[in-house]
Amino acid sequence: MRAPPSPLACLPLVMALGLVGLLASSGGADEIRMKDGELLHGAVETRTKGTLHVRVGDALRKIRADDVAEIVEADVPERTFGLPQRWGQARRKALSAGGGTTKSEAAVSRALHWLASHQDEDGKLDADGFMRHDEHVRPCDGAGGGHQGERVPCGSDGVPTAVARMAWLASGSTPVSGPYADNVRRALRWCRAAVDGSPGGAYGLWNYGYCTQAVADAYWMLGASEDRERLTRAVEKILALQRDDGGWSYYLAIGDVPTTGVAASALGLCHRAGIEVPKRSMAATLKFLDARVVAAKGRSEYHDGAERKGYTPTRANTAAALTVRALYGALARAPHLAKQIGAIREKPVWKIEFKELKVNGKPTRVQIGNLYPYQWAYATQALFERGGSAWSGWFGGLKKALLAGQRGKGPCRGSWDPLGNYSDSAGRVYITGLCALMLQAPYRYPRSR
Repeated sequence: MRAPPSPLACLPLVMALGLVGLLASSGGADEIRMKDGELLHGAVETRTKGTLHVRVGDALRKIRADDVAEIVEADVPERTFGLPQRWGQARRKALSAGGGTTKSEAAVSRALHWLASHQDEDGKLDADGFMRHDEHVRPCDGAGGGHQGERVPCGSDGVPTAVARMAWLASGSTPVSGPYADNVRRALRWCRAAVDGSPGGAYGLWNYGYCTQAVADAYWMLGASEDRERLTRAVEKILALQRDDGGWSYYLAIGDVPTTGVAASALGLCHRAGIEVPKRSMAATLKFLDARVVAAKGRSEYHDGAERKGYTPTRANTAAALTVRALYGALARAPHLAKQIGAIREKPVWKIEFKELKVNGKPTRVQIGNLYPYQWAYATQALFERGGSAWSGWFGGLKKALLAGQRGKGPCRGSWDPLGNYSDSAGRVYITGLCALMLQAPYRYPRSR
């Protein structure tokens, strides 16, 4: 799917009047897209000799009119339901308060464009077939694979499709407005069909959970009545798969933290969007997650008894558990909260490193360091909810890592390589969508408190 055209390319009158004339008359403009990919959120106040004076937050910035590709107005659409901080002045304030910058927004803009250019006509983003859209250039690599990154057909197209759609929505586009309206509309149709289906199969609960999150995100933002009914049914389907211990799993009779993170996050977003989720189910899930915390280090184990089988408690499971608590509005009540927050705050670094270690007595090449976008995405949600220095310290390092890791040239420009633990499972489209969502965190959702 080709990326959305420039609004200027569709306006012959603009060419007659000249770009500078348009810019001079756009005092209320919301998004100023630069030719180098930077995206400014501000308002053009004055123009003198081809120079624009743009108000960005409290600062007045001078830019050359010739360096501007387009100006897109991003006022709140007339028909909205919630999440007003995704548009206009409210978004600028949220972005600034949350630590976002013009550079981080430019990175988001490049990522959204890359995702749009790799969407299929039916609305999905194909985890292992997205490179078919690079037919006129050298194709991107980074196809998704199996659960552990095995080079097998990837069955999780619902995951990257849902993530991309949430990133387009967070940017302020809707099914009827914004530069990614067509992409949002087709992805919403695809996700709705997935939610109307069954969460069964090896990848079923992961695809279903993510697509439910995407539809819940749209409902919270736009309030379509048909989605309220759809999400009510989705909640029932997810609850039917809840294990007796309060968790979920795609293969175990007891719950595991990664699958619970996906399923419970879907319920949590439904809950925050106003869809009823039974309190007893939420309480059972919180009890399950609390029981998985290894108090000495604050990290969460994979499932009950996992340590005895050689599974080390991880930061990723900890971050997933805390994100569920954040979406349930119960983060502050987490046991051993300080240790859990401390466990997930390790500085993000976009650098892949390996070391040969003994695993079960055998020399094994294992990744070291902290390049782990899947973990970072959960940590970003949880630490944003926590706020304060926990958030500011984390987001400062995260921005640096993501800006360093984004591809700047070629057909992969705007995307992120699927590096780090398990990143090669859903591949480049999934990791790119996750990275965009992380940078959008300051204005994506309000804190629950």
